[in-house]
Amino acid sequence: MSPSQCLFVSRFAIATLLLLTRAGGITWHDLRHTFATRLRGERVHELDIMQLLGHSSLGVTAGYAHGTPTVIQSAVDKLAEPRGEVVEFVRRAV
Repeated sequence: MSPSQCLFVSRFAIATLLLLTRAGGITWHDLRHTFATRLRGERVHELDIMQLLGHSSLGVTAGYAHGTPTVIQSAVDKLAEPRGEVVEFVRRAV
């Protein structure tokens, strides 16, 4: 399936959901935010999310794709991962 076909299917699916949930107060924008946030939660690259949403800049996409607690914790946990071998240096007396 081509990207344009995927985009059409996605828009059709979202439009159908919107019609089914209109009584619940869900808007088109709510679905776009959810879509972007779920993509980010799956670690999809920000540039790909930007293209899928049709945004012209990452700044706009950043307002849609919110961090989730799991993704944020994962980012912090990466700091605790070993980064190679620790080499000890001994100073020589001069």
